[in-house]
Amino acid sequence: MIKLQFDFKLLSKSNEKIMNKQGRYFLSNKFKDFEAKIRLHAFSQHKEKPTEKNIKFTIIAGFKDKRHSDCQNLSKGICDALQG
Repeated sequence: MIKLQFDFKLLSKSNEKIMNKQGRYFLSNKFKDFEAKIRLHAFSQHKEKPTEKNIKFTIIAGFKDKRHSDCQNLSKGICDALQG
């Protein structure tokens, strides 16, 4: 079992998409920094070779106030950051 713990606020990927003047979406610098932070923390906790097998994972997120993120979008951001 691989266990990763992120002790910082998780971002929802869909909330960080910004449309430019040509109508195309791109990710904010805030989300790009978040992805880099996820990768850094994951690699510092899991020093073994990355697996190429299918994996199952569980996300447990705690919120300090009444605002909650969409659970599907939280996982999408983490998965995308860890892929590749």
